[in-house]
Amino acid sequence: MYMQPLTLSPGNGSIEFLGWNCGKNPAWKLTHLALTHMTHTILELAKYCLTQLNFSYFLPGKIQTDPLEERFGKYRMLAGSQYNISVSQVFKCEAKLRLQDSLALVLNSSKYGLIEIKSFDINDACEEKSTVKLSKIIHSIIIGEKYLHDLEPVIPVLTCLAGYCVYKLLKKLKCNTCHSGLVSDNYFDSSHSLIKELDRGGLQYPHPDVVSIVMCAYELLLKLISKPYE
Repeated sequence: MYMQPLTLSPGNGSIEFLGWNCGKNPAWKLTHLALTHMTHTILELAKYCLTQLNFSYFLPGKIQTDPLEERFGKYRMLAGSQYNISVSQVFKCEAKLRLQDSLALVLNSSKYGLIEIKSFDINDACEEKSTVKLSKIIHSIIIGEKYLHDLEPVIPVLTCLAGYCVYKLLKKLKCNTCHSGLVSDNYFDSSHSLIKELDRGGLQYPHPDVVSIVMCAYELLLKLISKPYE
């Protein structure tokens, strides 16, 4: 009954329910004040939409900030899991999110269709849990030059991803030898085209071996969701 849309009909109990007002209790004074303020605002907003805007009904559940909180949650994660972020960090994170939308990494699953990788969780993509041991499957998959040749259209994106892997790894490795083995000095490589477009002096240009590892991992994932193995 109380989950029905708000309307002006006399029998609508939701408006009467939201108009409740319990006695004051010093133990939860602030909570009570916030609750009554919220319900009063919803009622006033509902009356305005129903009487002034001639809405046939009003859905109070739509009046919430979940999308905004979700967006700021992404900002905080991209800024290094910081709760308080600066305006410059918001702009940088927004640029990253827009890049993810324009260069979405999509896997074509034979069973689940197109799977867009944003925050990929296999439990969200698959309802059933496989009983086959993953190690046996991986050992039966062969990845060679022929398969990697098919990845040429997405090499710039995978190279950019490899650069981010190098960036995160170098934060933990305080070793000059490791640095030379992870970073490339050849900035004119065609695979670095996307990084060059985005670089303002802080991006890493990964070594070809690192790019090959990322390509093999991506190809392995493509194989795992192909029809013979999925």
